[in-house]
Amino acid sequence: MLRRTSTYQINALSLEDRSYIFESANLIPSKPELPAILVCLAIVLGSFRPVFAQKAPHEDQDPVIRIEIEGNEKTIEQVINQEVVIKEGEEFDPEDIELSRQNIMDLGLFRSVRATTTRTPEGVEVTFVVDEKRFWYLVPVFSRGSDGDITWGIRLQMDNLFGKNNNLTFRAKRKDFKDTDIQTEETLEIEYLYPRVFGSTYDLGFNFDYDEADIEEQRDTLRGDYLRERLSLGFNVYKWLTTTGPSKGQRLVLGVRSDDYDHEFLRGDPNLFTDLKVNSLIGGIEFIDIVDHGAYRSGLHYGFRMEMATSALGSDAVHTVQNFFYRKYKPLNPEKRSNLNFQARFGNITESIFGDATYQVTGGSTIRGFERDSIEGDTFYIANVEYLRGVPNRETLRWAGFVDIGNAFEDLGEFSFSDPKFGIGAGLRWKIRSFVRTDLRIDVAQGLSSDGETRVYAGTRATF
Repeated sequence: MLRRTSTYQINALSLEDRSYIFESANLIPSKPELPAILVCLAIVLGSFRPVFAQKAPHEDQDPVIRIEIEGNEKTIEQVINQEVVIKEGEEFDPEDIELSRQNIMDLGLFRSVRATTTRTPEGVEVTFVVDEKRFWYLVPVFSRGSDGDITWGIRLQMDNLFGKNNNLTFRAKRKDFKDTDIQTEETLEIEYLYPRVFGSTYDLGFNFDYDEADIEEQRDTLRGDYLRERLSLGFNVYKWLTTTGPSKGQRLVLGVRSDDYDHEFLRGDPNLFTDLKVNSLIGGIEFIDIVDHGAYRSGLHYGFRMEMATSALGSDAVHTVQNFFYRKYKPLNPEKRSNLNFQARFGNITESIFGDATYQVTGGSTIRGFERDSIEGDTFYIANVEYLRGVPNRETLRWAGFVDIGNAFEDLGEFSFSDPKFGIGAGLRWKIRSFVRTDLRIDVAQGLSSDGETRVYAGTRATF
């Protein structure tokens, strides 16, 4: 996982979770070509609108006289119907029926979706039969990281809240770090997402984070112990540019976030940290076209976000953040559930909050096979390639082989592809189909550079 050593949380690497097209005149980095290229990419993405091809009319085709939904004990019909591309009164087309069935499956709320048709003298009756997953669960959290960190706590996940595909997550956890400036960290997180508000083309997102961290800071000859409290509130509005059809296509985001840091001095040097507030304006664009085949995925997901913290918003810190990601899921042999998946990410911040490196890019979802803090900076790039293949007679299990490549730099002016860090390894993936977006994984990785190590990673989500 990409973790910020300053605990400053930037909504950056996943447009679903975390991260801009604003720039302050005094924040232009020393090497602006790359940000300019990414801004151009955002403009190109912004000018692209998915087009749904129109089929030629069929002669003497029966009309669809009724569309029914069965099996949805919790999910309201509006959530399902907005994914159906055929309407009552239109001509029956088997391709539209299958596309609608797959769109419903792609919501991620159902174990399976079947479409049945019945012909009558008046026309065709279409029925979609869904098998719902479990939409809420309370689970303990316990893990031991490859660096010796121990995390324990609890997570309450409520998916499809009110039957409207709303998602609400509570996390409460404590993490005891080993051999790092942060000794312990206690966190409370609340995240809420309301897709397609009242059936519109808008999504709403809200997040609340509160954490306390015991920090033993060492800077040259200075040393001090502090208790840091951080309160973060964020609100995002998403606008789908695809006004008809499924929940796929191009989506804009505009949001605000406020991070309030308070430091209680305990002992040592009292001048290493100050209290401050970081108020940020967020903007971005993404394209989503992911297809859920049950045991595997296919499609594309890419996007670009920028974030600006400026004194005009009442922020004590001033900086610009840029983040870009691209993910592709390519099935190779559906019968063997084999995939070749690829991810690329780039991030840059013009100035870190407390002077420490913002991005630390070693971990289970970044560059595997390296010690913590060995690859860090205020600019980074990462590419991950994974080959997955199904375990015979085990539909939800797949083997994985992977290659990670990337690096981090002190600032954008130091950015270079000349000295990449490599990690390779293998693992196992278990897709728990009864729950929404839950994939258990375990990986063993080896870093190939001189500072590489053999490390074991585990998690409850897919790598990307």
